[in-house]
Amino acid sequence: MRTTGSPSGRRDGSSASPAPEQCRDVLFIGTMLRPPLTQIRLDWQSVRLMPRVVRFFRGGDDRLLSGLASLMEDGGLRIIGIKEAAPEIIVQSGVPGCRQPSARDRADIAYALKLIAVLGPFDVGQAAVVADHHVLRSKRRKAPTICSPASPTCGGRGAW
Repeated sequence: MRTTGSPSGRRDGSSASPAPEQCRDVLFIGTMLRPPLTQIRLDWQSVRLMPRVVRFFRGGDDRLLSGLASLMEDGGLRIIGIKEAAPEIIVQSGVPGCRQPSARDRADIAYALKLIAVLGPFDVGQAAVVADHHVLRSKRRKAPTICSPASPTCGGRGAW
Protein backbone atom coordinates (compact mmCIF):
# COMPACT_ATOMS: atom_id res chain seq x y z
CA MET A 1 0.00 0.00 0.00
CA ARG A 2 1.34 3.42 -0.89
CA THR A 3 0.16 6.71 0.45
CA THR A 4 0.94 10.30 -0.47
CA GLY A 5 -0.06 11.72 2.86
CA SER A 6 -1.94 11.03 6.02
CA PRO A 7 -4.41 8.17 6.49
CA SER A 8 -7.12 10.79 6.11
CA GLY A 9 -6.02 11.17 2.51
CA ARG A 10 -5.05 14.84 2.96
CA ARG A 11 -1.48 15.96 2.42
CA ASP A 12 -1.80 18.70 5.01
CA GLY A 13 -2.71 16.15 7.71
CA SER A 14 -6.16 17.56 8.37
CA SER A 15 -9.12 15.25 8.68
CA ALA A 16 -11.43 17.17 6.37
CA SER A 17 -13.15 15.02 3.79
CA PRO A 18 -13.06 14.33 0.88
CA ALA A 19 -9.38 14.24 -0.02
CA PRO A 20 -8.13 16.75 -2.58
CA GLU A 21 -7.93 13.93 -5.14
CA GLN A 22 -11.62 13.22 -4.47
CA CYS A 23 -10.78 9.68 -3.34
CA ARG A 24 -13.67 8.29 -1.32
CA ASP A 25 -13.28 4.50 -1.59
CA VAL A 26 -10.38 2.17 -0.72
CA LEU A 27 -9.93 -1.41 -1.92
CA PHE A 28 -7.13 -3.58 -0.50
CA ILE A 29 -5.65 -5.90 -3.14
CA GLY A 30 -2.34 -7.66 -3.67
CA THR A 31 0.32 -9.11 -1.44
CA MET A 32 0.52 -8.18 2.22
CA LEU A 33 3.98 -6.74 2.87
CA ARG A 34 5.20 -5.52 6.23
CA PRO A 35 7.89 -2.94 5.64
CA PRO A 36 10.08 -2.03 8.58
CA LEU A 37 8.52 0.96 10.32
CA THR A 38 11.82 2.81 9.78
CA GLN A 39 11.26 2.68 5.98
CA ILE A 40 7.84 4.34 6.06
CA ARG A 41 7.80 8.05 5.18
CA LEU A 42 5.53 9.91 7.56
CA ASP A 43 3.84 13.30 7.65
CA TRP A 44 2.90 14.97 10.96
CA GLN A 45 -0.61 13.47 11.06
CA SER A 46 0.88 10.01 10.52
CA VAL A 47 3.43 10.60 13.29
CA ARG A 48 0.56 11.34 15.66
CA LEU A 49 -1.10 8.05 14.64
CA MET A 50 2.04 5.90 15.00
CA PRO A 51 1.21 4.53 18.47
CA ARG A 52 -1.96 2.99 16.97
CA VAL A 53 -0.16 1.81 13.83
CA VAL A 54 2.61 0.10 15.82
CA ARG A 55 -0.06 -1.93 17.66
CA PHE A 56 -1.48 -3.07 14.30
CA PHE A 57 1.93 -4.49 13.34
CA ARG A 58 1.90 -6.67 16.50
CA GLY A 59 -0.52 -9.23 15.16
CA GLY A 60 -1.47 -11.15 12.07
CA ASP A 61 -2.31 -9.76 8.66
CA ASP A 62 -5.97 -9.43 9.62
CA ARG A 63 -5.10 -7.21 12.59
CA LEU A 64 -2.86 -5.01 10.44
CA LEU A 65 -5.38 -4.65 7.62
CA SER A 66 -8.31 -4.10 9.98
CA GLY A 67 -6.36 -1.46 11.87
CA LEU A 68 -5.31 0.38 8.73
CA ALA A 69 -8.88 0.20 7.44
CA SER A 70 -10.19 1.72 10.68
CA LEU A 71 -7.72 4.61 10.35
CA MET A 72 -8.89 5.24 6.81
CA GLU A 73 -12.55 5.10 7.81
CA ASP A 74 -11.83 7.53 10.66
CA GLY A 75 -10.42 9.83 7.97
CA GLY A 76 -13.63 9.74 5.96
CA LEU A 77 -12.79 7.03 3.43
CA ARG A 78 -14.99 4.03 2.72
CA ILE A 79 -13.50 0.52 2.57
CA ILE A 80 -15.01 -1.56 -0.22
CA GLY A 81 -14.60 -5.21 -1.15
CA ILE A 82 -13.86 -6.87 -4.44
CA LYS A 83 -17.55 -7.86 -4.79
CA GLU A 84 -18.41 -4.17 -4.97
CA ALA A 85 -15.45 -3.09 -7.13
CA ALA A 86 -15.44 -5.92 -9.70
CA PRO A 87 -18.29 -8.38 -9.14
CA GLU A 88 -17.70 -10.01 -12.53
CA ILE A 89 -14.47 -11.68 -11.31
CA ILE A 90 -16.07 -13.44 -8.34
CA VAL A 91 -16.40 -17.19 -8.81
CA GLN A 92 -19.99 -18.31 -8.46
CA SER A 93 -20.89 -20.86 -5.80
CA GLY A 94 -21.06 -24.48 -6.81
CA VAL A 95 -18.82 -26.72 -8.88
CA PRO A 96 -16.82 -24.65 -11.39
CA GLY A 97 -16.06 -27.54 -13.76
CA CYS A 98 -18.04 -30.31 -15.41
CA ARG A 99 -16.90 -33.09 -13.02
CA GLN A 100 -18.98 -33.36 -9.85
CA PRO A 101 -17.15 -34.22 -6.61
CA SER A 102 -17.53 -37.81 -5.42
CA ALA A 103 -18.64 -38.69 -1.90
CA ARG A 104 -14.97 -39.08 -0.95
CA ASP A 105 -14.17 -35.66 -2.45
CA ARG A 106 -17.03 -34.09 -0.48
CA ALA A 107 -15.71 -35.69 2.73
CA ASP A 108 -12.26 -34.16 2.03
CA ILE A 109 -13.88 -30.78 1.34
CA ALA A 110 -15.78 -30.95 4.64
CA TYR A 111 -12.57 -31.91 6.46
CA ALA A 112 -10.66 -28.99 4.91
CA LEU A 113 -13.44 -26.56 5.87
CA LYS A 114 -13.27 -27.78 9.47
CA LEU A 115 -9.51 -27.27 9.49
CA ILE A 116 -9.85 -23.74 8.10
CA ALA A 117 -12.51 -22.90 10.69
CA VAL A 118 -10.19 -23.99 13.51
CA LEU A 119 -7.02 -22.34 12.16
CA GLY A 120 -8.63 -19.14 10.85
CA PRO A 121 -8.64 -17.22 14.14
CA PHE A 122 -4.86 -17.75 14.35
CA ASP A 123 -4.37 -16.17 10.90
CA VAL A 124 -2.97 -19.39 9.44
CA GLY A 125 -6.04 -20.96 7.91
CA GLN A 126 -7.23 -19.28 4.72
CA ALA A 127 -6.61 -22.38 2.60
CA ALA A 128 -6.04 -26.12 2.91
CA VAL A 129 -5.42 -29.05 0.57
CA VAL A 130 -6.81 -32.38 1.73
CA ALA A 131 -6.77 -35.77 -0.01
CA ASP A 132 -8.01 -39.05 1.43
CA HIS A 133 -8.55 -37.33 4.80
CA HIS A 134 -4.87 -36.26 4.97
CA VAL A 135 -3.89 -32.59 5.13
CA LEU A 136 -1.40 -32.09 2.31
CA ARG A 137 -0.98 -28.34 2.74
CA SER A 138 -2.38 -25.46 4.72
CA LYS A 139 -1.44 -21.79 4.68
CA ARG A 140 1.36 -21.15 7.14
CA ARG A 141 3.97 -18.46 7.58
CA LYS A 142 6.59 -20.85 6.21
CA ALA A 143 5.31 -23.74 4.12
CA PRO A 144 6.62 -27.09 5.40
CA THR A 145 7.17 -30.24 3.40
CA ILE A 146 4.14 -32.35 4.27
CA CYS A 147 3.15 -35.55 2.53
CA SER A 148 1.99 -39.04 3.22
CA PRO A 149 4.78 -41.50 4.13
CA ALA A 150 3.71 -43.65 1.19
CA SER A 151 3.62 -40.75 -1.27
CA PRO A 152 5.83 -41.17 -4.35
CA THR A 153 6.74 -37.46 -4.12
CA CYS A 154 8.44 -38.21 -0.81
CA GLY A 155 10.14 -41.28 -2.18
CA GLY A 156 8.30 -43.45 0.34
CA ARG A 157 10.34 -41.91 3.19
CA GLY A 158 7.62 -39.56 4.42
CA ALA A 159 8.12 -36.06 5.71
CA TRP A 160 5.77 -34.99 8.42
